[in-house]
Amino acid sequence: MRPPFFMLKSDMDYLDFWQQKGTKFITPSDKENPEGFDVQEVLNMLIKGKLCEVGCGTGRIAKGFIDYVGVDINPKALEIAREKYPHKDFRLTDLEEPYPEAGTTLFYTVCLHIPDDLIESQLKRVRSDRIIIAEIMDRSYRKNEEGYTWANNRDIEDYNKILGTPKTVVNIPYEHYKDTNITFAVYDV
Repeated sequence: MRPPFFMLKSDMDYLDFWQQKGTKFITPSDKENPEGFDVQEVLNMLIKGKLCEVGCGTGRIAKGFIDYVGVDINPKALEIAREKYPHKDFRLTDLEEPYPEAGTTLFYTVCLHIPDDLIESQLKRVRSDRIIIAEIMDRSYRKNEEGYTWANNRDIEDYNKILGTPKTVVNIPYEHYKDTNITFAVYDV
């Protein structure tokens, strides 16, 4: 049996975890560029129109885009993002309201933190023609961090079941997590 996606070490639920502890886990080791490559360069080749970033955190991706809106469930992360990039549009969201309209909606290393029972409903909130999911897409990869036990990396087939066949798939080695890739799966919906 597949282990639960996200087993917290306390009674804290998913939303509470990201609202209370989330800033600690936003970027691996607080590196500005843990990937070892220019994320904006890759995304510029894949996005279409205005970019809505779901799980924007402290706004690290935002700086490279002009027509941008970032949403997150963590008010502390958004406070940091607004301080760093006061000219950008950052919005607090919940787990139900539709995401802002955009040409492309990006889930950059975010879906692995969404529980299995919520993933489809979160992807269905998108109001874009294009969805990009970018993360380690290897179900066998597990990372243990202080404060929670497992983050589940789904395989691309898991997303294909919800979104169909991707238009483009790009795999790039992920420097911070050795022997892994970040997969950019682009879905036109």
